[in-house]
Order: sequence, then C-alpha cells, then structure tokens
Amino acid sequence: MIDLIFPRKSVKDFMMSYNKWIGVDVSKDVVDVAIFSESKYTLHQVKNDKKSLFKFFSKIKEIEKSHVIMEATGIYHLVLFRTLVKLGFDTSVVNPLIIKRYSEVKMMRAKTDKVDAKLIALYGFELKPQLSKLPDKIQENIFSLFKAVRYFQRNITSLNNQRLALEASQCEHTIILKEIGKNIRSNERSIERLEKEIDDLINDNFSDLNKRLMEIPGVGPKTSSMIIGCFGKFENFDSAKQVVSFVGLNPNPRKSGKSVNRGSNISKKGNSLLRKILYLAALSAKSHNPECHLLYDRLLAKGMPRVKAQVAVAHKLLRQIFAIAKYDRSWSPEYVKNGLT
Repeated sequence: MIDLIFPRKSVKDFMMSYNKWIGVDVSKDVVDVAIFSESKYTLHQVKNDKKSLFKFFSKIKEIEKSHVIMEATGIYHLVLFRTLVKLGFDTSVVNPLIIKRYSEVKMMRAKTDKVDAKLIALYGFELKPQLSKLPDKIQENIFSLFKAVRYFQRNITSLNNQRLALEASQCEHTIILKEIGKNIRSNERSIERLEKEIDDLINDNFSDLNKRLMEIPGVGPKTSSMIIGCFGKFENFDSAKQVVSFVGLNPNPRKSGKSVNRGSNISKKGNSLLRKILYLAALSAKSHNPECHLLYDRLLAKGMPRVKAQVAVAHKLLRQIFAIAKYDRSWSPEYVKNGLT
C-alpha cells in the first residue's frame, strides 16, 4: 500500500498557497472526502445532494486557503462543483485518466472510495492542478441537447435496421412494421424540436461566434454547435495543444527499443462524440479547406493511409477552430501564410 502521509517534497513550497487539500471521490449517491492538512488526513462521507454538500463544506474553516480537487464524472460532480464555487473554494476538476495514471506511478494496489479520495488530495498537494471554471449553463444546455439529438438518431438507425430485417424475412409483420414506422416518425419530430432549440440558443447567445466558425470550410451547423456547447470560446484552455489533447486527437506513439514498434495512433482519451463529429467534418475539409487539402495531399504522398490522413486533417481543423474562437478572428484561407496561427 502506498504511504499517503507525505510525499518527498518540500512542504514549505506548497504551504505558501494552501493549508488544506481536499480530495473528493464522487459517485451518484455519495461523495467521499479526504482533507489533507498538517501531514494527516481526515475522512468524511457526504450525501451527493445540494443541501448536504452545502452544509458540510460551509463548515470547513479557511475556505480561501483550501484547494478542492475532484474527477470529472459525467454529470455527478456538477452539483458539488457549483456548491464549491458558490462557497468560494478554489476548485480543480481533473480528467479521471490523469488520476489513474497518477495511481499507477504511486503503485496503488487497493482501490476503495476512501483510498481514491486520499489519492486525489495527494495529487492536488503534489502537482497543484490548474483551477477550473464553472461551465456556462447555456453551453451545457446546447451540449446536452446535441447529445439528445444523437440519441434519437441512433434510435432511428436501430429501428430502420429492424424494419429491414423484418421485411427481408418475408413473413406477415404488418402491425410491427406499422409501429416501427410510428416510432421513427416520433423520433424524427423529437430531433426537429431539439435542433430548433439548439438553433435558438445559438442565435440568441453565440450568433457571432457561430457565424465565424461556419466560415471555416468543413465546419457546418452540427460541428459549430458541438464546439460551442463543449468549449464556448475556449476560456478554459490556453493553447490549441491542450484542446487537441482534451479531445484525444494527439499522437500516441508506441516505440521502445527493438521489441515495441506499433507506429503512432491518436490517444483516443477524450470525448469520443467530439472526435466523431470532427472526423466527419474533416471529410469535407480535406477537399474544400485549402490548408487541410494541402496537408491531406502531402500526407498521402508520403504513403500515409487515408484514414490516418483524415485524422490529421481533423487535428488541423480543430486548431483552426481554436484560433478563430479563442482570439475573435475571422476565417482566412491563408492563415499560415499571414502568420495568424
């Protein structure tokens, strides 16, 4: 078992900013809290609801000297995140993969909610993660609506497959086919309503950004709404490299000595839906976006497979999106030549 008392670092360096590092392991019903202070831990368990969380964290002394660290766990961490921001805590929401890799470095063996909370607190103490900003509620709504649209689209695909299978069986399935048709039309109407709601939110709150993003060849309404819903103007990112890594489009080479040589794939450690949308956008960008077209042709000429070249185009496209959204620019077909990237 890892010693979770003190890492081998100078305590003075860390104590200058915070007196408490609070690691939180979040689940649907409860949160496990480990408060690391003065070389020891105190452990607590709190119900994961607004009232209980507010009551517990409002009793913690020296709020301004406390740093709370938690993993991003779908939607379950958001109530806690909002509560902490309201109370004035410095808070970091980190990728669960980072904590997993950190536990591997520390050679963790046991895995319980309490141990995870202590590990997260220690991670905060040692590595001082960047503070996180609360997601914009309108962006959250757009992203949630977009995911709902994808859900109904998958339903339609599944229903169409069932209908084709029944028709191919050449048996009497009239009533089943009729019901499947009703369900497909119902899902289509749901998609229409959701997409209208997305359009209204975009037009009312992000019309200028949406217009500038859609000027980029390859970026359509779906890609633009997805980017806005997930990133806004990339306020939580300092560089395109961070965004590429977040999405999981960064290269992940696997070479070591003479025995390991698996080439270089993307990491796939980010949001899979974002990667899929960007990949589909890249199919258009490789033909109509000048910089992406040049990149695609150059990679094919070097012998790179088409699929990998299209992923590289998605990477390039995301960097263009970042530059335009982050720095309030407009699309230029000669970004690189003009020194704007």
